[in-house]
Amino acid sequence: MACKQQAEGLAEYLNCPICLDLFTEPVILDCGHNFCQGCIERYWQEGERVSCPECRKVFQERNLRLNRALGNLADRARRLLVQEEASDGTAQQEEEEEEEGVEAGSVPQAPGGGHSPGPGGKQFRFYCGEHREELKLFCETDKELICVMCLDGRAGQGHRSHNFMLISEAVEMYKVKSTTHERGSVPM
Repeated sequence: MACKQQAEGLAEYLNCPICLDLFTEPVILDCGHNFCQGCIERYWQEGERVSCPECRKVFQERNLRLNRALGNLADRARRLLVQEEASDGTAQQEEEEEEEGVEAGSVPQAPGGGHSPGPGGKQFRFYCGEHREELKLFCETDKELICVMCLDGRAGQGHRSHNFMLISEAVEMYKVKSTTHERGSVPM
């Protein structure tokens, strides 16, 4: 139950409030709210004034700043995303195989060793391809999502000596960093 709530909370931070999907080329407005660049541009084309869809603050000019940190998190999440239904289907398949006396198979993986991405569903779970554990941590040293088992790793190649934090904390930290450090403007 706690894992499901944590996954739903993470999706909330990585979803654009306009398209309700994982961010694509996220930009941050002067008010601090984030949107996909394409979504906010389309929103502004349809309206008479330039305002934030979240807080309704009106702006004199279209000032969009790329939010690279949030974009990187969304891209990593997109690659690591495992659809809830696929996860349930795998668990059911494993139960059936165990009942038949067959060893349960592994979680299906996408080509190239990545994870199978889910198509824009609301409830996400992220799993480690190596340990099949839910990803709960962000390794700031390597800039990647990891599970608790990844902390120790094989042959001393773990993340234990690295800087790491809960994923939700990393999302908040990068959102704050992007509002306080201008990383460049997107010309309009």
